[in-house]
Amino acid sequence: MTTAFISRSSFRVLVPLGFARARPLILAMIDQRLGDVTPIRIAQRPNRMHKPPFTLHRGFKERGMGMPTHTHEEAQLTFAASGMVQVLTEAGRWLVPPQLAVWIPAGVSHRVEVLTDAELWMVNWEPAVAEAWAPPTQLDRPFTLRVTPLMQALLDAAFSDTTGPDKVELVARLMRHELT
Repeated sequence: MTTAFISRSSFRVLVPLGFARARPLILAMIDQRLGDVTPIRIAQRPNRMHKPPFTLHRGFKERGMGMPTHTHEEAQLTFAASGMVQVLTEAGRWLVPPQLAVWIPAGVSHRVEVLTDAELWMVNWEPAVAEAWAPPTQLDRPFTLRVTPLMQALLDAAFSDTTGPDKVELVARLMRHELT
């Protein structure tokens, strides 16, 4: 089956080519699905960059909801603060309970199935920033990782309303190192 992407911002949904006439409906569905995913903090961007180096998103999803197959221009770390989701890619499927997180490199098609009511915390890094902020390790494939006590503290700090922007950037940098 031939497919194409329909894009909204940096979110892309993979659809069969014959669905081109349904573009307005598909975009409305994306908006509805993204409506409960709220960016809670966007890093201040230096003048030399076109986009912020990273963004933090918090979303609440009910059991049975999910996200259709899509890609991001950014690399993404997804953590279920509560509940459980399943992330599926061509490379495999990963259960994501609160003690695990899943890494999805930029451009990797994936979909999310919500297995129980879940609060999701997502950190998205611009590809150049993700590479620059990490030790020399290839993070070019999806994988799950155990949420260590350090990673849990970093996530808690990043998503706290009381953490200032400078500290959040340091926390995001440390998260990238903790992935290796």
